[in-house]
Amino acid sequence: MAENDNGHMDVVIKEGFGAIANRTNSAGEVYHPGKPKPGQTETTVEDARGASAVIWAVRSARVFNFMSQEEARKLGLSEDERRLHIRASNGKANMGPLGRAKWMRLIVVTLANGDQVAAAISWSPPNPFHGVTPEHVELARSLAATGEYRTDMRSPNWIGYALATRLNIPISHGGLNDPGQIERIKTIIKTWIANKVLKVDRRKDRDGKERDFIAPGPFQPELPLPDRREDDE
Repeated sequence: MAENDNGHMDVVIKEGFGAIANRTNSAGEVYHPGKPKPGQTETTVEDARGASAVIWAVRSARVFNFMSQEEARKLGLSEDERRLHIRASNGKANMGPLGRAKWMRLIVVTLANGDQVAAAISWSPPNPFHGVTPEHVELARSLAATGEYRTDMRSPNWIGYALATRLNIPISHGGLNDPGQIERIKTIIKTWIANKVLKVDRRKDRDGKERDFIAPGPFQPELPLPDRREDDE
């Protein structure tokens, strides 16, 4: 069988592996190498080596990629740490919508005989909103209502520094800050602006220069309905 021949590979997948699955009432996975193009940083299903029939004959196809440098930067991970994280994304799904990517982390496991082997475990990126409560939302709006806080993190009056203090996130203006923590507070602010908890207000500062400030957005929290039982009695 020729790997680059669509007819041959279609037979291998459908009449070979497919026949085994039908007879045993089971499902299986076929591991197939990819060959990304020069300069390409991400492998896709279209990069599968050989005949395209290998991909088109299967129900779904997952693609494994190392964490990108941009993803690692946002999480504050070093280059060595980055290479220990693998993203599995569904590049082709005939049975339903494309799912969200799943992550794995490579670890070293010591066997009973003393040998050490690499193994993959399930891993999830940290949730930037872990520990953030509705009270923090109101606090952010109260800080924004003072009109003192800026959108520019180069300013000592960046809203992120004020929020970080209240959220116990260890960053400060001029400090040796963890890039992952900086990205966390930036994600929180960006999300709150998108959700209209906060908004950007462009106006002049005390020196008459146009600046972008943070102000409370039009978001209104849902209030509980009044208890009508007393009125009904």
